[in-house]
Amino acid sequence: EREAQSGLSEQARIEREIGILEGLMEHFYVTGTSLEVYRQGWTPEKDCPEQQCEEPAVHVAGGFSPRMFAISFVNKRIIDSSGAMPGGALEEAASPVPAPAPAPKPVVARAPARLAEPLLPEGHPMLSCAYSMPNQPSSRPGAPCIPPAKRWPYKSKTAWRTELGERILRAVTPKPHVTEDACGGWDLYGDQVWCVKAFADKQVKGFSFGIEGRDMYSEYLSNRYGIPMKLFDCFQDPEDSPPLAGTVPNGTEACSASFDSICYEAPYWAYQVCLGPTPGEVRGREYDTLHNQLAGLGPLSAHVKIDVEGSEWTVLEQLVADAADQDKIKTLDMEIHFGFGADSEREAQSG
Repeated sequence: EREAQSGLSEQARIEREIGILEGLMEHFYVTGTSLEVYRQGWTPEKDCPEQQCEEPAVHVAGGFSPRMFAISFVNKRIIDSSGAMPGGALEEAASPVPAPAPAPKPVVARAPARLAEPLLPEGHPMLSCAYSMPNQPSSRPGAPCIPPAKRWPYKSKTAWRTELGERILRAVTPKPHVTEDACGGWDLYGDQVWCVKAFADKQVKGFSFGIEGRDMYSEYLSNRYGIPMKLFDCFQDPEDSPPLAGTVPNGTEACSASFDSICYEAPYWAYQVCLGPTPGEVRGREYDTLHNQLAGLGPLSAHVKIDVEGSEWTVLEQLVADAADQDKIKTLDMEIHFGFGADSEREAQSG
């Protein structure tokens, strides 16, 4: 049904989404992801001991699926302005990230004697990698360590799903020069990996798309960095969201550093509006575009968080096509979803 609504096959839809993600790399560096902590929590030997699990939409050669995870970006100008190396030379001088293993050929059924075959070739870097911050509960900087499963956990093995999973992993692995020193230090909070240098200028605004009942992202930026925030969510009932209901301190008092209650030290504005590719109503809910919300802002003047359950792709496609809007964003934090087919995405793709 989703394929008919979007006009794209599952494979074509995910390929499109990965292409959009790769397009962001022209203006932004990846600072970190939650992939590593998700891999730590993945237990295929316990959950799929008899290879009885369904194959996910995408997966890497070792079996882990990067279908949904948090990712943090910083505008390249924040890093490259340090003068350590010219922007065009940074990637050439850095040691290349080892290439993932070639995708295996599709296999639907496997003979029992082959169940113990290694999923990655001898010497593959993921066989010997180690978690650099094993106790960090969410997003982490640096190249993610994604060890393979001990044996293939799924009923089938499809080549294109592996190829696209490896392509995702390559795209979101931070470049070696995006380091703590280059960033002026890390600020790690929840699903965010921030360069401290990105918060030197206070003449900025924050935008949080998808806040649910409580939005720790906007509270943190408001209270730690004094950033005025705009909050958006058209699915959340205000009765269950004090920020949407306007019942929390809003730029009127100092807030506790422990975040034991909802409080905004810098002012915020909340809207029952969702982020979408076009302004207007979709199935009774109001949407607006990122371009409209960024209108009138100058370069490097916005911090943006997008967590819209699969509605992000056409929005990001528009952002990739608009260099001026990309220049306005200092940090971009998202939860990304491959192949989800959200309502606003289907509307956009159906014309």
